[in-house]
Amino acid sequence: MSIVTQKQLSTSKSCRRKMWMKWLIDTYELSPEEAQSIINKVIELLEHMVLGSAHIVYKKKTGEVILCKATLQNYTRWFCKPYSWLQQNHTIPYWDEEQDAWRVFELGNFINWRVVP
Repeated sequence: MSIVTQKQLSTSKSCRRKMWMKWLIDTYELSPEEAQSIINKVIELLEHMVLGSAHIVYKKKTGEVILCKATLQNYTRWFCKPYSWLQQNHTIPYWDEEQDAWRVFELGNFINWRVVP
C-alpha cells in the first residue's frame, strides 16, 4: 500500500471539486458561484458528519423537502473502510439517525445543514 502525499491528496480534492462543479453546472444549470457554494457546504457537512451529527435539509427527486438528523460516524463499522468524500460521485450517503437506515441525497438537491446541538 502506498503512502498518499499531501500533493496527491490536494490534487485528488481539486479533481473531485472540478468533477462536482461540472456535474452541477451541466445537470442543474447552476452558475459556477452557486455550484461552488453547494460544494463548499457539502464538504463542510461531510467533514463534520464523520465526527458527529448534523441536521440536513435536501429535496428528494419528487420535490419533497427532507429534514433529518444524519451522521457518518458508523460508516467504517458498516463498510469496513473509512469514509472519504473523494470517493463520492454525485450521491452523498448518510446514516439517518431517526430512521436507523442508510440514505443518500443527490449533490444538486442539497439545501443546507447545521450542527446538532
